[in-house]
Amino acid sequence: MKAFDAACANSLTYTKNLEAQGMAREQLDRLVAKLYQEMKSVHAQYSRFELGTAGQPFVIREKTYIFIPYDMDLMSDGRDTSLKAFFVGVSEDFGDSWKFFDGQRLTQDNVGVIIPGYQGGPLPEVARSPAAAQ
Repeated sequence: MKAFDAACANSLTYTKNLEAQGMAREQLDRLVAKLYQEMKSVHAQYSRFELGTAGQPFVIREKTYIFIPYDMDLMSDGRDTSLKAFFVGVSEDFGDSWKFFDGQRLTQDNVGVIIPGYQGGPLPEVARSPAAAQ
């Protein structure tokens, strides 16, 4: 991600939720490649990208999930954007291998759609700097 390498990032991305909603894997790959190319063209750069301590894994319907918080600062077009959010790790082989998706748009209201059967506690915090909201 920090290098804006779409092929690498996509290889680690869990896409089955999007595919279930009708988005083809190839379409997602193209969208990420386009986004990363746009970020490179405006000389975007992460000044900070830190992973926090992962939460406890939990199993729902034969999939293992984990929340991994992160904090990041991104400079693009002279604007600083800060974001505190979390990745959701998904393993379909009980933790032997993992794919991830960004949880910044997950809320208590929609988490059950993305993680069917989720009955866990509050989700990790998501916070944006004022510049990110613009």
